[in-house]
Amino acid sequence: MPLIKNGEAVEDHFVTIEDDAPLFGGGLGLDSLDALQAAGTVDVIITDYAMPGMTGIQFAERVKAQWPSLPVILASGYAELPEDSGADIIRLPKPYGRADLIRAINLATQLQAAQESTAPH
Repeated sequence: MPLIKNGEAVEDHFVTIEDDAPLFGGGLGLDSLDALQAAGTVDVIITDYAMPGMTGIQFAERVKAQWPSLPVILASGYAELPEDSGADIIRLPKPYGRADLIRAINLATQLQAAQESTAPH
């Protein structure tokens, strides 16, 4: 299943997944926010629900406050998440496979494109 962006298959993108080691800084949500600020262009965020310093939902809320159109995918093994988990956060249930990950990324980028097309210019 290819990654789809703007209705076309995209082969030149990559996904980095760090499950046991922190991807940015000390692995705390605030470190990741700082690294995100410095990173420049980011197409999509995938975060775990359980992480040190803050939950994935809290992290997503802070991302959305600074970058409202940046898609956030919340990976979680919990059967249910709190009711305030955010309507614009896509949930990726664990365990997930490659097809599930691609489906979530495609949904996130489609929702982002829809939001950008209806936003006032």
